[in-house]
Amino acid sequence: MTTPYIIGACREHQLDAVRSLARVGFHVGFTEKGLQGVLKDLEEIQARGHLLVATMEDTPVGFAGYDFLRDDLETKEDYIQRQLDYSRHRDQKEWLREERREIQEMYGCGEVLVEYFENPFTVTEDINTRDEDMVLTHLVINPLFQRKGIGQALTEARINIAREEHASVVYVNCWDRGSISRLYEKLKFHSIIRLGPGYCDGSPLRMLGLSL
Repeated sequence: MTTPYIIGACREHQLDAVRSLARVGFHVGFTEKGLQGVLKDLEEIQARGHLLVATMEDTPVGFAGYDFLRDDLETKEDYIQRQLDYSRHRDQKEWLREERREIQEMYGCGEVLVEYFENPFTVTEDINTRDEDMVLTHLVINPLFQRKGIGQALTEARINIAREEHASVVYVNCWDRGSISRLYEKLKFHSIIRLGPGYCDGSPLRMLGLSL
């Protein structure tokens, strides 16, 4: 059976549709200021050629972004390596919980939590960030086209790009709400750490990794 959608690199004329999808996908978990940051990030990712779209008759029904850690030093050090370190040093749990309490007070919702996991990412210091490793960024599917395998197909396409570019690990920080984190678990990602609240709707943030 022919797949009714096509996955490929985002083209310039498709960016407005991607922005509209982003507003739908991120309006719950982000403030307006945060949403403007998402839109700016998408433009920068597109400029690097790291934005994929799933299209039906040339109309985007979903999109997904990625970067390599060499593309963004802040992401590499502050959002990936730092959380890897947190996952391995449980003596920092109370400090992390206090940080989450401050975020809870700011958002006015959500459960304060710090959850650890046991897997190859967390039990040794052997896995660390490398410039050629990939981080998955945004993933949004039009609500009318969800549960059709588009999110999985976009993610598998990004993983294939990571392999082609000789990445050893793919990381993602995701909104731990609904089916999002379950998608990555289905694709054999390991949970590294879970922190809550992580977003302004009170949802936790989960970091996961996949060794290639």
